[in-house]
Amino acid sequence: MKRLLSLLAAVGFTATAAVPVVACKSNDNKSDNKQDLQKLQLKAIELPIPQSKVYTAEQLKDIVNDIERNVSEQINAKNSEYALNDYTDDFITNIDDFIDESGNIKIGESNEIELVVTAKKESSILKGSVKVTLKFNDNTPLSSVIKETSLGIFNDEPTENEIIQKIESLNPNAHLNNEATITDITLTGATVQAIVSANNLYSESSVAVTFSVLKDSLKDLVQVTDLGTFDDLPNSNEIVVRINEVNPDINLKAIYLTISDITPTGALVTANANGKYRDSIAVDYKINTKDLKSLLTELNVDGSEANDATSIITKILDLNPESGLQPTDLQVTDLVKATEGVAGSATIKPADGVVKYTGSVKVTISALAQIDIKDKLTELNVDGSEANDATSIITKILDLNPESGLQPTDLQVTDLVKATEGVAGSATIKPADGVVKYTGSVKVTISALAQIDIKDKLTELTVDGSEANDATSILTKILDLNPESGLKTTDLQVTDLVKATEGVAGSATIIPADGVVKYTGSVKVTISALAQIDIKDKLTELNVDGSEANDATSIITKILDLNPESGLQPTDLQVTDLVKATEGVVGSATIIPADGVVKYTGSVKVTISALAQIDIKDKLTELNVDGSEANDATSIITKILDLNPESGLQPTDLQVTDLVKATEGVAGSATIKPADGVVKYTGSVKVTISALAQIDIKDKLTELTVDGNEANDATSILTKILDLNPESGLKTTDLQVTDLVKATEGVAGSATIIPADGVVKYTGSVKVTISALAQIDIKDKLTELNVDGNEANDATSIITKILDLNPESGLQPTDLQVTDLVKASEGVVGSATIIPADGVVKYTGSVKVTISALAQIDIKDKLTELTVDGNEANDATSILTKILDLNPESGLKTTDLQVTDLVKASEGVVGSATIIPVDGVVKYTGSVKVTISALAQIDIKDKLTELTVDGNEANDATSILTKILDLNPESGLKTTDLQVTDLVKASEGVVGSATIIPADGVVKYTGSVKVTISALDKTISLEEMSKKMSDYYEENREEVNDLNPSDVEDTNKDNLKNLAIEQVEEAMTNLFKGYVFNIANIDWTDFVKTDSDDKSTDYQLSFVYSNEKGQTETITAFIEFHVKNDI
Repeated sequence: MKRLLSLLAAVGFTATAAVPVVACKSNDNKSDNKQDLQKLQLKAIELPIPQSKVYTAEQLKDIVNDIERNVSEQINAKNSEYALNDYTDDFITNIDDFIDESGNIKIGESNEIELVVTAKKESSILKGSVKVTLKFNDNTPLSSVIKETSLGIFNDEPTENEIIQKIESLNPNAHLNNEATITDITLTGATVQAIVSANNLYSESSVAVTFSVLKDSLKDLVQVTDLGTFDDLPNSNEIVVRINEVNPDINLKAIYLTISDITPTGALVTANANGKYRDSIAVDYKINTKDLKSLLTELNVDGSEANDATSIITKILDLNPESGLQPTDLQVTDLVKATEGVAGSATIKPADGVVKYTGSVKVTISALAQIDIKDKLTELNVDGSEANDATSIITKILDLNPESGLQPTDLQVTDLVKATEGVAGSATIKPADGVVKYTGSVKVTISALAQIDIKDKLTELTVDGSEANDATSILTKILDLNPESGLKTTDLQVTDLVKATEGVAGSATIIPADGVVKYTGSVKVTISALAQIDIKDKLTELNVDGSEANDATSIITKILDLNPESGLQPTDLQVTDLVKATEGVVGSATIIPADGVVKYTGSVKVTISALAQIDIKDKLTELNVDGSEANDATSIITKILDLNPESGLQPTDLQVTDLVKATEGVAGSATIKPADGVVKYTGSVKVTISALAQIDIKDKLTELTVDGNEANDATSILTKILDLNPESGLKTTDLQVTDLVKATEGVAGSATIIPADGVVKYTGSVKVTISALAQIDIKDKLTELNVDGNEANDATSIITKILDLNPESGLQPTDLQVTDLVKASEGVVGSATIIPADGVVKYTGSVKVTISALAQIDIKDKLTELTVDGNEANDATSILTKILDLNPESGLKTTDLQVTDLVKASEGVVGSATIIPVDGVVKYTGSVKVTISALAQIDIKDKLTELTVDGNEANDATSILTKILDLNPESGLKTTDLQVTDLVKASEGVVGSATIIPADGVVKYTGSVKVTISALDKTISLEEMSKKMSDYYEENREEVNDLNPSDVEDTNKDNLKNLAIEQVEEAMTNLFKGYVFNIANIDWTDFVKTDSDDKSTDYQLSFVYSNEKGQTETITAFIEFHVKNDI
């Protein structure tokens, strides 16, 4: 009794006075084949506990059940031969010893207790006892109790309660009622989120669960696709609502549908891939259209009030107040604005996208009034120095009248009399031709201009006397030197002119010309002196014949004869530096002005022709020499003089030019002429040199093997062969290579050397052997092996980049190939191996190339449209899908992204979410914030249609809400969404009522429903029941106690217990006939012997009674029964 009472207190029950009822007697239990618990070793049991270390009644009840179930499962695992699943009726524990009167578990600082599990005496399976450690953890995550996360298939989108029930059925240790919430419910899964507080079982954590929902075909669900008539082009929600209206047996949810191709005649309804439907259907409808000309009849507007699209529409709607049109229904086309004096017009038609209206109307816009410019232009005096032509006058007048609103193109100038220096001008301004907005005219006064001092205009006042030395040329030159002056030659005159002469400067004064009043003042001009006469400008013929003029006097006389126009006299000149001419030697002299002559300057050089020379061809007539005796300049001159002994010439008189030496097989030649500096002789002779004998190159070239790595082409082969035969006397230009077979790696080559074309000195040929080349390891050539993945990330670009990085390698792209290519990606380094290309034997080996990672892409550069409709996208999957649809050029996939910080939109409340790259996706970086538009509020009358409850089951706010939600399982509502008002409780025989409305602060729902509460049945109180049972027992004591063990086949304790149960139930049924009475539970665990004698045995049991208040109370009954014979 102690354990029973303490447990009842812990969970909040009340034990009442004992009531005696009848039961049967059991026999002794045999323990021959019982499993001894003492031989078992039970594993420690991990249990959650709130951080407060205090369980609620519900939590304690669940924990006790968990302990018993865990112990039973461990025993069952050790005793599988019994093939039993539940041992809880066969043992008890001492858990009560650790529970205080407040329901607290006394666990101490270790957070552990040692529990004793004891087999019940009456158990036919177990005996003995065993200890098991209970470990209480105040930081238990949900994942430790929710192991099975695949919930299977639901027939429809599950509610939060349905998900919780399914999880708890698959995970018995998970207790989620008031301990966790279900969030992110989709058609494929949900998130279980722990409720974290000091009084809850689980620490902050969440577990994702998965499931699937059976999908219905839209083709089967939607039988009627003609949606009738709409007043305007419907939106997606309006189409779904109309489908549900014309198909009353269904309730399609817009969140699972995509409505596309919305036209004035129909639309396409497609099931979302992640929704609860499948397939797609086409729906038809009509739009109730109206012609604008029947709605808009007043079509004349005042141009001064309405002269643009917006004001015209506003005015027309004001003139036609009964039209029912809104400004957004219309647009203006063909607008010709009214102007002053000219009427305008416009056409009004339905705005783009507005289909409920058709046709068009023509609007007339009255002309604007003309404006007199004299009302706009009042400041009419301008400064002639600033404004003295039509354009500047208009500009200045508008500056002086800034409020006029006039533009330069609105005006023109007539009757212009320009102002001049000292004389005022005038002009008339009137509207420009074709400008009808303005009328009238105004008279403008232009102030006189000021006189200009010419010294402010003429600052460059020095002229060259050789260019300007009279009045006209002086004026012209001064104006050229002062191009910005604005003066003309007719504006000026010259006075006080003193002309310049050779070596003497002149001067002049410039003043305004007679009659020119624009200018005043004067300037002094300096005229530079004239230049002396250079005699080289007078004497141009400067060559004289040495045989006629070869001294000073004859040279001057001859030069003046040759230059008869010079104007010079013999007395003006003198000769210096005279070098007389001789045979073959030219002479010279210099002529300068005679001393004291200043008119002339400078000097000229005179050339005196040489005296006659001797031609050597008259002296040398034998001109053939033997090439083997004379083949250079010295020997040729010696031989020629030997052949011409009478010439009188000496070797030093001659030189050889144009020498072509004789060679083997080829004759030579040379030219002999007077030696440099020898002027006595002139002319030249041609000498012939006989040819030399040819040389065979095989006599010169004997070393004929070269290394292919050093010489493998014509040039290098010739160079190497000549290096190997240094005594040959041959040059590379003497030879050429034919029949070249180049050496390659491992293969010898060959070539033939013969005399070069045109070389006749040599003859014959030799055969050259070229040794094979050694292969080249590319790692010796390619040392820079890191490339930028943004520049090189495929075979071709990698080879190109590596060769760029190794410009001295000598390799070509065709020499190489790439293998083992792992391309770099954003944030991930790549690699490749380069080896010689197939068929290339020149190279060997390989190198490893590192490809730097590509730069990560910030998703904010890809995702710019970031607002989604909460009715279409309100969970991670649909948000990603919608954002990618809104940003079709992003190149992103849903597998690249994930949603964090999701705050779902609800009815009337905007939501938000953050999109970041999926874990492990390094191509992208950054984050974007998504706005989720608020959902439309839901009227609860559309969700709650079953509104009658049984007053015996629901007669207060909490039970009414619970029952209504049970009656409307498809509503999707939770008890926390609702509240009860206007409650009139039902009583016995009297119907009650209540109103259900959304709970305070719940904006998702709106509206209200009226609930009917049926009248209560007749009930009996606990006290009345106890007294009635006592009276009944006393009246029928003997009858109910006389139980015959022979009524059962086996008179053991369990069979007698069952007999006692039947007796009690029969008695209570008869006793309380006509009353509402429910035995919620009979706990026969507490069927224990309390007292015994020879003729009777007393037992006690407890059962739970539900009273009229809907409360549960426990009654403990003492059962006394008599045995008719001993057992």
